Amino acid sequence: RCDASDELLRKALRAGCMFAVNSDYHGKNPVKDIPALLENAVMQARRGWIPKERVLNANMPLFVQWLDNEMTV
Repeated sequence: RCDASDELLRKALRAGCMFAVNSDYHGKNPVKDIPALLENAVMQARRGWIPKERVLNANMPLFVQWLDNEMTV
């Protein structure tokens, strides 16, 4: 979410949450628009001091492991 406060992001991080970063794209020109939107999404994660180890879609093995764990719960 782009509207999450720094405090809320850090609170979620301390609570053990995992995160996914995406562009939330709804436009018509992805080649032009998505890079800037992805940069914004990464900046949101950085603002909350979220390390790449907690970003599911930054690491495919981590994402697969998380999915396996979620499917067995």
